Amino acid sequence: MLPITGRSLTFTSLQGNLNTSVKVCLLILPVCWLFICLIGCGSIPERDKSPLAEIESGVYLPVQGELDSDIEVSQLIKPYRDKMHAVMDEQIGVAMKDLERGLPESLLGNLVADAILLQARQSSEVPVEMALTNSGGLRVPLLPRGPIVIGDVYRLVPFDNRVVILTMSGRQIEELAKVLVGFGGQPIAGFSFQIHQDELSVSNIKVGGEPLDPDRVYRLATNDYLVTIGGKWELLQRAENRRDLTVYLRDVVTQYIRDQKQINPIIEGRIIYAAPK
Repeated sequence: MLPITGRSLTFTSLQGNLNTSVKVCLLILPVCWLFICLIGCGSIPERDKSPLAEIESGVYLPVQGELDSDIEVSQLIKPYRDKMHAVMDEQIGVAMKDLERGLPESLLGNLVADAILLQARQSSEVPVEMALTNSGGLRVPLLPRGPIVIGDVYRLVPFDNRVVILTMSGRQIEELAKVLVGFGGQPIAGFSFQIHQDELSVSNIKVGGEPLDPDRVYRLATNDYLVTIGGKWELLQRAENRRDLTVYLRDVVTQYIRDQKQINPIIEGRIIYAAPK
């Protein structure tokens, strides 16, 4: 059996070690005594002066690395750490320029939205015209120029979100554009519109370069988080149909970068602010 060692206890066996039992008891008894005191008093001791009070109040407490490293633990996890680095450090493409996150449109947002749209089109038997994701879901502000590794994608889209294809009417797409105005824009692909900042309204909505048809049915690819969260995104829950793909968003972005190799998105005017009237 693999021995498990620590600073105060040494477990050499799971059976019949009297010294270990005594040490465990000595550790457990004070904890039990404290628990009984708390129950008897019926209240928790004042914590305003404790470090927890600072944590609960939202004060940032940086980790200074003051704890000594455990050599045995480090050696134990080294094979797994090495395997993880081998995967995460694999180069999958090259960013030809700095890809920044921003609104109403950004290079980083266009990259992810384009990846979603391409995956949805490859996975659907019927046309998928548009894609949408949320800028807040892109967890790094910048993907710098140069090599892109898998670890970069995991930092960019770390959550287990999946791609969803929604069937929506033209009128719902118009309503969606108005929702995006409230956010100051969001990463989109396959459609475009203008924001009138003075009126908080939209105009010139186009899908695939063609004017939006209010009576037509369209398909929008997005992530399941936006469909589930509700609130300002509640409109997505009213889609006429929903199809969930089994692929994770980060895998979609990874494959897109692999296929493209050289990543060089441009600002296309997908969402722009119209000149004041």
